[in-house]
Amino acid sequence: MSTFEANTFSWPSAHYAAHWMPWDDACMANGLRLCNCCGHEAITANRVWQCANRPEKRWQLYPAPELGWAVQKRFDHPISECRGNCAFHPLHLAEYPGAPQQGHGGWLWTVDGVATSGTASFADFVDLCHEEAAAAETAEQRAAREAKHQAELAELELAGEVMKREIYATDVKQRTMRGVGRGEKPKMIATPCKWVIGEFEGDKVTYTDPTTGKKYRHAECWAHEYTDPRTKKRECPHTCNRLHPGQAGWHSEWFTNRNWKPAAPAPPAAHRFVAALAPNAVRGQAAPKKPAAPKVASRFGALSDSEEELSAW
Repeated sequence: MSTFEANTFSWPSAHYAAHWMPWDDACMANGLRLCNCCGHEAITANRVWQCANRPEKRWQLYPAPELGWAVQKRFDHPISECRGNCAFHPLHLAEYPGAPQQGHGGWLWTVDGVATSGTASFADFVDLCHEEAAAAETAEQRAAREAKHQAELAELELAGEVMKREIYATDVKQRTMRGVGRGEKPKMIATPCKWVIGEFEGDKVTYTDPTTGKKYRHAECWAHEYTDPRTKKRECPHTCNRLHPGQAGWHSEWFTNRNWKPAAPAPPAAHRFVAALAPNAVRGQAAPKKPAAPKVASRFGALSDSEEELSAW
């Protein structure tokens, strides 16, 4: 099977627009036009919209056109939305039906006006146009363009960080809600969250133990509480069902020993009069005698071990 055939028949296929759905910030709250689920429940970690009521309904999400091509080309998308110069689907591959290597167009490369045997595709043409436009710029125009480009990259990086945190909190919520009935809350597990006690990079916060006053630096759990990279506001999804600093049942010993186990609670002390009230509690009192076995009755009368009583007449 060729690369083109594999890409065509796999899901999601870049050649089938029905496998895809544009995504923007409104989808998180309002849902898609073809599904009534909420984005926080339907979006998986790999950006697939999975209907909760009908699992066969699913779409691979890609940035909506109004977000701009600079955003779209950073994420996989259908060919119908591609504007060229994209490496996510086979525009650069010979198996793609529109590539010049298959005889469907293209042109010969020329070097100093001399034709070569190499051919170019649409993506190569876009790159060439960008290079020619950049060569005609003045120093001021180039500096302004590069500054704008860097600002766009920074915004895209920030948007990606925000999306990573939202997707992680949503993914944890989906996993913890499995098997939980309607109106019920997931059961808390009395173990520390791995992000708090592990050696993880990322956002760090300081926790002050209210008992000892000691301070501890630890990573934030995006499914519990974190600071939004864009707004700098504290977000509290509280979808993680492990323990975090400040919650009931948290022990700061986990900061230095992740395998530390809290002592089991002591059983309640027995009442001193319980033993006195128990039967046969008096020292020296003889145990009650075992009751004698009842005599076996028969149609001839009561039988006993005495031979004299065996006569039925």
